[in-house]
Amino acid sequence: MEEVYLMGYYVNKWKQRTEKSTTEVQGPQLPAKLTNKNKEDKNREQNTPTLVLSVIGDSNTLVPNQWPKDVFQEALIGTAKSEKETWILFRGCNGGVSKVVKEAYEDYDSMECWIKGKEESESNPNRSRRIKLINTTNKEGENLLLNAEMPFQNMKDDPSFLRFETFVSQQNISYFGPDMVFEIPVPTAIIVCEGDIQTISHISEALEKQLPVIIMKGSGKAADLVLDYLNKCKENVIQEKFRLLFGYKFDEEEYKKMKKHLKCIKQNKELVGVFDLYNDHPLTLSGIVGEAVVRILSMKIEQIHLAGASQSGDHMNEHGLLPATKAYVMNPRFSTPTSLPFYFSLEYTALQENEEFMKKCGKVLLLEALKLNRCEYVSSLMDQGVDIKSIDLPDLYGWQSKKDEELVKHFFEMKIEKIIENAEAGKIPFVVAVRKACRMFLKYEEFKASNTNESNSDIGVDDVLLWAVIFNRRELAELYWLRGKDRLWTGLICSVILKRFSEKIRDDGEDVFADALEEHSKIFKERCTSILDKMSEENTDLAFELLCECKSAWGIHSDPLNFAYENSVYDIVAHTCSKKYLKKQMKVDTRKCLEMIWPVSPRNLYYSNVIYNAVGLLLYSWFVLTSTSTEYNVEGYMQILEYYVYLWRFGDLFEEILQCLRIPCDRTRSRLRMTTHLVKYFYNFWNFLDWSSHITLAVALCLRQLLQSEGQIYTRNMFALSLLFMYLRFLETFLISEKAGTIVIMIKEMLKDLWRFILIILFVVLGVGVYYHANLWPDHQSLWSGSLSNWRIWTIMSHSYWQLYGEVDLEFLTGSNQDNCSNNSSLWKADPSMERCPQQDFSVQVIAGIYMMFTNLLLVNIVIAKFSNTFERIHTNSEKIWHFHLFTVMEDYSRRIPAPFNLLVLPMHFMKRCYRTKIDRVEAPKSRKYHQVLQKIEAVEKFRKLRTTELM
Repeated sequence: MEEVYLMGYYVNKWKQRTEKSTTEVQGPQLPAKLTNKNKEDKNREQNTPTLVLSVIGDSNTLVPNQWPKDVFQEALIGTAKSEKETWILFRGCNGGVSKVVKEAYEDYDSMECWIKGKEESESNPNRSRRIKLINTTNKEGENLLLNAEMPFQNMKDDPSFLRFETFVSQQNISYFGPDMVFEIPVPTAIIVCEGDIQTISHISEALEKQLPVIIMKGSGKAADLVLDYLNKCKENVIQEKFRLLFGYKFDEEEYKKMKKHLKCIKQNKELVGVFDLYNDHPLTLSGIVGEAVVRILSMKIEQIHLAGASQSGDHMNEHGLLPATKAYVMNPRFSTPTSLPFYFSLEYTALQENEEFMKKCGKVLLLEALKLNRCEYVSSLMDQGVDIKSIDLPDLYGWQSKKDEELVKHFFEMKIEKIIENAEAGKIPFVVAVRKACRMFLKYEEFKASNTNESNSDIGVDDVLLWAVIFNRRELAELYWLRGKDRLWTGLICSVILKRFSEKIRDDGEDVFADALEEHSKIFKERCTSILDKMSEENTDLAFELLCECKSAWGIHSDPLNFAYENSVYDIVAHTCSKKYLKKQMKVDTRKCLEMIWPVSPRNLYYSNVIYNAVGLLLYSWFVLTSTSTEYNVEGYMQILEYYVYLWRFGDLFEEILQCLRIPCDRTRSRLRMTTHLVKYFYNFWNFLDWSSHITLAVALCLRQLLQSEGQIYTRNMFALSLLFMYLRFLETFLISEKAGTIVIMIKEMLKDLWRFILIILFVVLGVGVYYHANLWPDHQSLWSGSLSNWRIWTIMSHSYWQLYGEVDLEFLTGSNQDNCSNNSSLWKADPSMERCPQQDFSVQVIAGIYMMFTNLLLVNIVIAKFSNTFERIHTNSEKIWHFHLFTVMEDYSRRIPAPFNLLVLPMHFMKRCYRTKIDRVEAPKSRKYHQVLQKIEAVEKFRKLRTTELM
């Protein structure tokens, strides 16, 4: 543990060092080092602290006292972490408050060693820490903490301790950078826990010297006695507590001294802060300390100098305000404008006095406020017109905490350092690289339309919003989202990004972090639905425009409705506004988009597909039932029927190929990457059935030509299987009805559950079947002889499979059934169709009983429970799920011309498209400004409601 021992000697040496050394500001580093040029004190060179916390309260009273020491330890270290370099002063006793402080520092030191690595800790025992524990002893070089046998002594009021606190508070440190230097006294605060009469004297004298005091309410003894006095407690109560708290006999002289000090404390009570150990959150101590220090801290601006604008701006953007800052992010819920670190409130006050300072140096403070999650300063600086430039973005992304590193690793395909190097080398602007990474993360292709500004390297509010989302800064993301323009569009993308983050982090095993990301995603989704609610109430037609207007953000150009559909955002697709829009679109004339001769609406097109598919199924069934065994039926009308079936299936295959390859392509919006599109396409149950039908039909046609008449049974099987897939595929048409459609969705989802169950039960069935076969027909070597239907694998699995449904077949298990079989090995070996008689084996009956109990009572009931869970899940959200699938059906059938007529219409359609030489530019609707204003009103109202809910 790093511990420094200071005394009067060290104070004198520090004075000498500061006199002999020069105060230098190393670039924009905050704060500057006191550089020692004296070789004698080279080993004792220290950084000037940016915060000094002096903890007092050691006493030798034996009055029992229990207080939440862990809360105090967390609050103390949390406050110390907020500054770049913090000194914690304590007396160094073996017990009492000193022991609590030392244990808190040991825990901090252990965590630092773990984070930075064990090797660094072992190789560098004199390693530097941002927090230093200062043991104020009375003898030079004496280490009180190492002498375990030293008795716990009564610590009288040590004047050297108070002198050292006063001396430190009178030293100056330099803030900000080379362009403007603010020299202020070292922020110093005295923290009081427990204590005795000497502690009260220490508090009184410290307040007279203008040193702020923070009292830990609930720690007992002197601390609580002082608070009782400040709260105007009666004098007889003070006298009683004086005896109880300190265990003294009542001494009039001691009591008068204490009353004198208490009166002095009351006169300076505006310099006293209170932290309630039982009710306050540990992070609030930072704000209490900051408020007490800022209240008395007088900023002395010794020198104000502005360098050249270009040089100053470049220098600050390159290095930043605090390059050595550790990624310690404060929680905005518990931070105030006076919370540590101090340079926020100090610099902001100075910048407000000079508009030129604000323009040149305000962005540096804004950058630091973003890093430390200080929303109040970010909001104020943005109100002053301060913003960051694209050159500052690499510094913002390069500053990461441990959790930030995980998110950045998932978001970028390469290391962030490599992207920064490419930006510095001029290969690609950093902001463009971030937008490209966002597009790749969401798996979208590059949109190359000329009317977008994807290649624009200037950053705006949305680019900082993306950073806040990637780093999961919830409050900052909300702040920048409220200040954006297209809130529905950006909020929807943010929700999808956070949802993807949640899935990836959950795969890594970080369930708690994943839940937080998912909750953040839901917040953005709720904001988007609230905007749609409000706009739908105001003007339905304008809400439709908002849903379908293409917008650009972070390299993605699309409209909210299609983006929500592509990323399965059910709440948007199934929103009331989306439902109305879908019903309206189903009645719209689509002659222009399809370039057909006759007008047709999507609804009519859908019903036309249903009718022609139903006719095709009936004709296909007739063909399979009558004429699959011959190449062509002798009757002429049967040939026409067969050719029509082939044309119908080929037309449907043509449509599926176009849909799979996204032809004709929609050049008005961004598209999913081809690999992602294909995965989503084939994951669709209905598309899977379509291609299964086409493949089995192709196999049937090949078998029909290759196999002789005796092999036509396999041809008939393939034709019938293809027809079965088509019948299952036809169930999709029932999705047009909410009741029937919900049932179809349940069947589809339960089939997925059943498929997972089959994969599990397959190994159980196979294992039991092998056991049966090995004991009932031992040493059976002809397993694969004969035709496909005579292979022994079917015998191995058949008995154990049918037992799943309760078919016991005891005669088979006991080996008593010797009918229609032979024990003559020469017969059943020569003729695989001849069944071999089973042998008797008692163990088979035992295994069969256990197997049937296991499958019928356990596995089957598990899959039933799984079905029930799926039913409840879909039934609970039936409306949303049904509308989402309805949108899928409408999107599919609104562009699908019934087969086989599409073989005539689509070629003409493609020929007309070939004459097009450019893409018509889509103008933004005139009501776009109205959309933005209405979104802003609703977003602010939603923000107010959320804040009211949190306060309640």
